[in-house]
Amino acid sequence: MKSFLIFAGVLGVAATMAMAAPTCTTGSYASYEALTAGCTIDNLLFSNFHDIESASGTAVALTAASITVSPDFFALDEGLQFSAPWAVGDLSSLDSNLQFTVQTVNSSTTLEDISLSYNGAPAGTGTSGVTETYCVGSTAGTAHCPTPLQTIAVSGNNSGPITQFYASTTALSVVKDISLTGGTDGSSSISLVDNNYSQTGAVPEPMSFVLLGSGLLAVGLLRKRNRS
Repeated sequence: MKSFLIFAGVLGVAATMAMAAPTCTTGSYASYEALTAGCTIDNLLFSNFHDIESASGTAVALTAASITVSPDFFALDEGLQFSAPWAVGDLSSLDSNLQFTVQTVNSSTTLEDISLSYNGAPAGTGTSGVTETYCVGSTAGTAHCPTPLQTIAVSGNNSGPITQFYASTTALSVVKDISLTGGTDGSSSISLVDNNYSQTGAVPEPMSFVLLGSGLLAVGLLRKRNRS
């Protein structure tokens, strides 16, 4: 009976996560920040969204409302796309710092790699790049990571996608730094940044996992009742 109670508890947590968080849809970064429970793409839960925006020179800092987030539902390689009018001229800079967490809904250790790409277009002395710092195994943020922080980056004309593998885990904390400068006589722009998070093996959909487990739990309880 004890094992069934433990199993029921695990199923309860999975069911709560799956039902409390809505499916991710296209919207502004501000709307994602307003999702208190985050949102899901198949077996992945994206949550804890925050942003910091800054600019110098003639550039105007973006806002969370001006950045659009679009979910990518590619099976076992789900992710998020970020689009905005990042652009600067000479003697100016622009920076967007985007933070969020990724975790498996069914608590399986299936997250195994991260990929990053963008469409940066620097000209003259301009520069552009995206540097992503991530913590493997925690949703507490990169400032409280129990493992060494890892980074993945694209810059200049190296648009990616590039991929990095890490030890399979249930969760990641991510900080994405999107930066552009115009230099002394140049310009730069970015309109799209794309992230994907691969999972290994066959991953059951969260609600299928819950329904299957609930059925097994019911069978176990029925057997116990018949023995009483």
